[in-house]
Amino acid sequence: MEEIVKKNVPEVKYLLTQVGSGGGMMHFGGGGSNNATVTVKLVELVQRKRSSAEIINTLRPIFEWEQASLGLAKIHITQGDEGPPGLSGGAPVSIDIRGYDLKEADKLANRISHLIGEIKGVVEPETSSEMGRPELRISIDRELAATLGINTSQVADAIQTANEGTVASHFREGGDEYGILVRLRPQDRQSLADIERIYLSSPGGQQISLDSIAKLQRVAGPVKIERKDQQRVVTVSAQVTERSLGEIDKDIRSKVSSLVLPPGFSLKYGGEQEQMAESFRSFALALILAVILVYMVMASQFESLRYPFVIMFSVPFAAIGVVAILFLTGTTFSMIVFIGMIMLAGIVVNNGIVMISYINILRDKGMSVSEAVQLGASRRLRPILMTTFTTVFALLPMALGIGPGAELWAPMARTVIGGLSVSMIFTLIFIPTLYTILAGKKK
Repeated sequence: MEEIVKKNVPEVKYLLTQVGSGGGMMHFGGGGSNNATVTVKLVELVQRKRSSAEIINTLRPIFEWEQASLGLAKIHITQGDEGPPGLSGGAPVSIDIRGYDLKEADKLANRISHLIGEIKGVVEPETSSEMGRPELRISIDRELAATLGINTSQVADAIQTANEGTVASHFREGGDEYGILVRLRPQDRQSLADIERIYLSSPGGQQISLDSIAKLQRVAGPVKIERKDQQRVVTVSAQVTERSLGEIDKDIRSKVSSLVLPPGFSLKYGGEQEQMAESFRSFALALILAVILVYMVMASQFESLRYPFVIMFSVPFAAIGVVAILFLTGTTFSMIVFIGMIMLAGIVVNNGIVMISYINILRDKGMSVSEAVQLGASRRLRPILMTTFTTVFALLPMALGIGPGAELWAPMARTVIGGLSVSMIFTLIFIPTLYTILAGKKK
């Protein structure tokens, strides 16, 4: 794998390979003695032309071929957490299969994994159920062993001494002490037959072979049992590429819904899509509260409910600009975009405030509504253009993804630019018109 990465990824800064581990955190230490992890650090984005996702898409088919040709159990490629703090989740696609029968759950998980693997954009589908690790199981006939005066502790000690060894004594020389390890020669502990021929001494001095009081067999070790909400669960997860997560999630739900679940089983969708849906609900509430708070602040400043109502009409028109710029730039609607929309709720009203407040000043001097609107709109044109253009040009570097890390926040900058630009146009045209209709007489 190291050679493949070095050959196909000239953007590598360094490699860290860890083979085998008794545990360890995710992405570090392999997570088991039969696992290995290769961590690849790339040079900064300004020093390379390809993104992390593009590099992964280049490596994935090569590793899939290696996996098939070498008979490896699993090769899994993931991108490091590069998203904004608190906004990154686990696997993009995650389906929990809940039911008591683990064998039936494994069968269902494999069917779902095969189904979603056929969907365009879904890569590396896998299940959380692991193959049992190979082990040698020794079942002792306790009644027979007890009749011969042998207990299970003696059997365990004899097997350990024969294979791992036991420090029987110590040898001292020149102030140093060395342990004397007693165990069978390597050629005498290679096969199942060698272990069967291990002899134990009974209290009567008889030599009894292990296979005469125990049954030895090769089996798969116990599979881990995961639980969520006090229910047994097997998880099907996958990575996504080329298409948006929302489109893929829709196709997955459509395909999986055709499955007939066994009695006592249920499915629950999770992963980044579920976290994104929860975040969208929270952001939607935040957007509503932002609009209400902005309206309340303007109402207290204008000492009127009518004028803030006129100004707030610039907020819906900002949505037109957001949709347009996301479409033109090919940007996916995401949580970062939602943050930009919340910002727009407080930014787009500035132009309306500048115009309406000046029109009110002119009316206080005795001008009619029509005269005040015409003069106020013309005199506030330059300040509105200045504030809009300074904000737009300040956000351009971020919107273009210039600089390290800028591509992560580029959708937010594009959202603000599109919403503010379109809102400015409607502010110059629609707000004076609406003010003329709703202004009423000045007391």
